[in-house]
Amino acid sequence: VIWDIRNKLQKVEEKEVLTTAQQKYRNYMYSLMRWMKNIHDISIVRPTAISDLRYSHKEAITGITWMDPFYEFSKVGSITKVDEESGDKYSMQLITSSVDGSICIWDMKKKPVIDPGGYRPKRLKRLKKRPSALE
Repeated sequence: VIWDIRNKLQKVEEKEVLTTAQQKYRNYMYSLMRWMKNIHDISIVRPTAISDLRYSHKEAITGITWMDPFYEFSKVGSITKVDEESGDKYSMQLITSSVDGSICIWDMKKKPVIDPGGYRPKRLKRLKKRPSALE
């Protein structure tokens, strides 16, 4: 999971100044809406990107290191200089290590690949064969 926390800390630490009438009105509105889930809480930071669990670490991450923007890992694991002629000026890769002993290389420029046929709707097993009267 990757979170984007730019300009989030300032909003959380910022004190809001309200008049007494505004404070009474807010408390009254909150008392009427306690059953609703607060989805606009500025102290909650939503994830920006989430990796597939099949390719992620199984245990806690112990280290995160950004790669030099002028070098990148190739598909076979070797470090190469970024080819500026291909249109990419910088690489956006990071390396993570985990308690489970695995090391993962993440590329922020790659689009996620969705496997074809990954989702199959559940088939009803109630009727094995269509009744002859309906044919």
